[in-house]
Amino acid sequence: MILKRGRLTKGKQKALYEIRLAVPTDIDKIMALQEQVYEALSNKAVLATDSKETLAEAINGMGAILCVFINESQLIAYRYIRFPGSTPDNLGLEIGLDESMLNQVVHLETTVVSPEYRGNHLQSITFSVVEAYLESWGYRYILCTVSPENPHSLKNIIEAGLEIKALKRMYKSDLNPFGLWRFILYKDLKDTRMMDPIEEIGASFDYFQ
Repeated sequence: MILKRGRLTKGKQKALYEIRLAVPTDIDKIMALQEQVYEALSNKAVLATDSKETLAEAINGMGAILCVFINESQLIAYRYIRFPGSTPDNLGLEIGLDESMLNQVVHLETTVVSPEYRGNHLQSITFSVVEAYLESWGYRYILCTVSPENPHSLKNIIEAGLEIKALKRMYKSDLNPFGLWRFILYKDLKDTRMMDPIEEIGASFDYFQ
């Protein structure tokens, strides 16, 4: 299912792209792009990678993956979203959402963009596509985490209308038993208040004062 078509640039060249929901046969391309981007990061703490099993579960109904393709089959970016339901890792629990609201929560998980195609606002474009469909799918609350060491992603998320609700250590593992610092951000799709992104970004640094 094609959700959006558009045009982007690579150097001086222009290319047509299309965004569609991932299908099971896309999983190897998604994993390869994640590995390529992760290995290129100088600070790997900014990206918590996803397992093949987790991404396959999303494709099969526990979420969705929006893939950005050029030349019909070349994957250059993707955005992974998850529907956590009433599971213990629902971020709504971290910010005090009522239990009755949890089934309307969607998590913005990983967004990965090939280094060759950065600068085309693909994070913002894929978010706008997600947002356009969520209410029709029955979701109201958008939550996500962003590393304090990733100001570019933090800026994009805040400009999309999400606000910072908490700063916590998350994603604990055997290699990192203390977890990684992450902002938790939130948006209510039925909230029509206007937020000042500059004020919100500035306020985020108060956590470190």
